Amino acid sequence: MAPKRKPARGAAEERDPDGMFRGVSAFIVPRGVQARRLEVWKQRLVQMGGRVVEKLDKGGAAAGVNHVLAMDAKALLRELDAAWLHRFRGSVVSFEWMEECLKSGERGGEAARAQVYNQL
Repeated sequence: MAPKRKPARGAAEERDPDGMFRGVSAFIVPRGVQARRLEVWKQRLVQMGGRVVEKLDKGGAAAGVNHVLAMDAKALLRELDAAWLHRFRGSVVSFEWMEECLKSGERGGEAARAQVYNQL
């Protein structure tokens, strides 16, 4: 009998359209985050119903982005323009917000979402 093939890495990771992060379309600021940790967070976001936007348009257009995740305000301002952030109507949150959501099994409240933005 022939050996069984392992499923492709992405095949085992199914997306839950009704997951905790349903409706979240996030741009992730990679500065200050280990590459492996960043990949895990992206996978979790997608697995739980969210979407990751890899790049913003040249003009800083958000392409449907409603969340920006960053390590802290310093990393955020190195990646994005302060004027754009002030015009942005979505939530600017830290990775701690995502970790807390994953630990609790629920999406955090509005007060938790303003963590990074309040540091600006």
